[in-house]
Amino acid sequence: MNANSSCNVCGTRFRSPFLPGPSDIADPQNMLRSNTLPIETSSLQRTISAAPAELLRYDGEIERIRNTLALLTADRDSLASYADGCRSALAPIRRLPTELLAEIFDMCEPSADYKESHSGEMDRLSKRYLLQLSQVSSLWHGIVMGTAKLLV
Repeated sequence: MNANSSCNVCGTRFRSPFLPGPSDIADPQNMLRSNTLPIETSSLQRTISAAPAELLRYDGEIERIRNTLALLTADRDSLASYADGCRSALAPIRRLPTELLAEIFDMCEPSADYKESHSGEMDRLSKRYLLQLSQVSSLWHGIVMGTAKLLV
């Protein structure tokens, strides 16, 4: 819906005939400030009588739009996730030969400065970096576990 409450798809206009205009809003406010009674009360009575049903109608339309928004949001999220998956499936790293990936993994060993610390020595002995690399995908796991040079 745009600013004039018309549906962008079907053009249906959602608006209450009891919705006040700018001058109508001023009337009750002036009456409340001055404590004067209006001369014509029938239009105010009609509004008072019709307001609960009109408010329910607005609530229904708001709920319908919220549901539509929720569906659109879910569809958008699904499409974004699918597009990310497609992009990942075609990532250049997937085209690298396993031998080259094994060489890259071998170069991922922590630097000498890090190895000198106590936790660095434990990580080096346990080859924690290889464990982390092996958790990326089943292919990477197979490369780490199947390359003797990495496990020595």
